[in-house]
Parts: sequence; C-alpha cells; structure tokens
Amino acid sequence: MEFRDRALVYGRNLVISDLHIGYERELRKKGINVPDQTNQMIKRIKKIKGKAERLIILGDLKHEIFEPKVQHELNHFMSSVHKIFKKVTIIRGNHDAGLEYPTVKELKIRKTLFIHGHALPKARDYNTLVMGHIHPVFSIKDKYGVVSEPCWFIGEWKDKKVIVLPSFNELISGSDYTNIKGPIRLNNVRRVLLDLTVV
Repeated sequence: MEFRDRALVYGRNLVISDLHIGYERELRKKGINVPDQTNQMIKRIKKIKGKAERLIILGDLKHEIFEPKVQHELNHFMSSVHKIFKKVTIIRGNHDAGLEYPTVKELKIRKTLFIHGHALPKARDYNTLVMGHIHPVFSIKDKYGVVSEPCWFIGEWKDKKVIVLPSFNELISGSDYTNIKGPIRLNNVRRVLLDLTVV
C-alpha cells in the first residue's frame, strides 16, 4: 500500500473517497464562489494513476442526496474515469442515494476490506479495513483559532488494522479523531499528513 495525494494505491487499484461532487453548488447558494472541483479531481486522478487498472471510490461520490441538477457533473466524471481505468467500483456511501451507477456495499480484495464507513461491515474474514466517511484532519488549536490539515488515520478497531482516507475533494473539511462520529471507533490512532509526516 502507498499513500499518493489523497489516495491509496493498493496493488493495481487506486482508492479514493468522499468526492462530494456538487459541493460547490451548495457553497454558491451561500454566496461563496469557488472553482469547479470535478475537473480538478479528474486531472489529479490522471496525474496519480500510475499503473492502476481499477478505480475504487469509497462512497459519497455525490454531495447532495436528492439533487438532480448534479447528474450532468456525475456523468462527466464517470465518463472520464471510465476512459482512464479498465474498471471502476463504487462503494455506496450515505450521500449516494439515487445514484444512477452500479454500487456495492463493500469490497474484499484478499484480506483487505473496503467500505464507506457509515455502517458496520458485514464481512468477517479480513485483516485490514480501508474506509472513508470521516474526512480525517489533524487540527492545531491556539488562541487565534484552529488550523486543520487533511490526513490519513491509521488505527485499530477490534482486532483489525484500519486506514481512513481523507476526502479527495480539496474543499471538504473534516474531523479530528477526537470527535469522530459513527459506528467504527478507532483506537491507537496515528495521523499521517499528506507529506507523509506522522503526527
């Protein structure tokens, strides 16, 4: 396994999580004008693809649960990544209701299980759990406020090693491990920044 940008390389698989396509639309409704992230994410995927033959998306491909206007962006993204990879697998996240593409609840490759992270996994025979959902960050607080940097969480859950990917969308904020909500509570957490510094 190798960390690359906000992605994980696992054999011939490139794994990304929490793209939240259409998030810019929500920000624009609030008066915050931000550039399109879909094309930026496609460019970054092309840049870090390497020898990967399959793209695995760990859920939350889209942001708004019921937003038909984002379908054009989703179609553009999916068409683009299907030209880059031989296969694309989408693991269903909690934002992916009504998604018009095939999805799976979880994916097991050898002894590694890939899930979104909003629900407990069903599979039993695995050693490593790779998930998204949390949007992990490393936060530093001082008298001036809080600064957060995206990171990976590496920890333990039950007897499994767990790797949590940061959101691939650079606009998405996140959670420090001290305030994680969800069914999977990590122990012995290490945080790995995007430059691979362990904090």
